Formats: sequence, structure tokens, C-alpha cells
Amino acid sequence: SNFGGYDSRTSVGSPTGVSGNFIQAKRRGVVKGLDFQYTGDVVSVDVNAVRMRLAMGDVVLLSSLGFNAAGEVLNCQAYDVAVSVAIDIG
Repeated sequence: SNFGGYDSRTSVGSPTGVSGNFIQAKRRGVVKGLDFQYTGDVVSVDVNAVRMRLAMGDVVLLSSLGFNAAGEVLNCQAYDVAVSVAIDIG
């Protein structure tokens, strides 16, 4: 970002960390009678957005939070997020 002429992308020693709605998820729902409520499963990763931010020199911060089509925030397994990102980025 650029604040008052200061561009963090060109300043040595000042990496920019970004996060965003990179993970699309769906509700896990009810499994064997147990309602998982706001637990989600990874559906897809917005790889183009991640690559774009990396190309800009940003550090992309990925959390275990995914978002569904209704805009709900769902808690996904961090391992599943990491595997999905690794596979989709190639």
C-alpha cells in the first residue's frame, strides 16, 4: 500500500502481508447425527488472486477460515487448506 508517498513494496525490509477471501468452503453439515455447525470443507482456492498478490511481492497469509456462497465464515481444517493450496497452485 502507499501511504503519503511511502510504498512498502519498494522499501527494503518492509514486506507486506495480505489476507483475503481466498478459500471457498461449504458447510460440513450433519454427519452421523452430529451437527458440525460452522465447520467447513474446502471447495476451492482462488489461485489467481493468490498468484497476483505473490507477483506483487506480497506475503500471502492463509488462515483456516473459508467462506461459502452465503457469506458465512466457516472453520476448515488447516491441513485441508494447506493441501488444497499446494495442489491448486501446482
